[in-house]
Amino acid sequence: MAGMNTALNATNMDSRRLGKFLYWQGWRVTEIAEYVGEKEPTVHSWKKRDEWDRADNVERIGGALEARLVQLILKEGKSGGDFKEIDLLHRQLERQARIQRYQDGGTETDLNPKIANRNTAERKRNRATNTAKSKPNASWKRSEIRCSSISMTGSWPAMSAPGRF
Repeated sequence: MAGMNTALNATNMDSRRLGKFLYWQGWRVTEIAEYVGEKEPTVHSWKKRDEWDRADNVERIGGALEARLVQLILKEGKSGGDFKEIDLLHRQLERQARIQRYQDGGTETDLNPKIANRNTAERKRNRATNTAKSKPNASWKRSEIRCSSISMTGSWPAMSAPGRF
């Protein structure tokens, strides 16, 4: 299993957590035990106690985001791209926390905090309503004149050929 995800680095993570992430990636318990240097019954007990099989997608994604964030924070000599990724991972973790609160019986404001502010601001007055009361609108006269000049005969123009007007 040499194709381990680069986000999971064994030097930055304890064996138990590394084993959980490898299991979620599809590794077998025997392969995990061999890779992390533990006995197979130990890894089986971790799997049972930590309920690796019962983890939902939100928990799995959150764990992977957290692991990558820890790896980047511990990295020496960070590049601009590393700082950009750290910022992205922080925002993703915040979003994951909102989703988790919503799934645990929350409301839509847990998903989008701006919804709570939607009706708190003082309403602005409608400018069109205020101006209509103060001065008469002259545009109605023009539209009335235009409407009176249109004559309706009640018949449609004759067609010269099918599909042509």
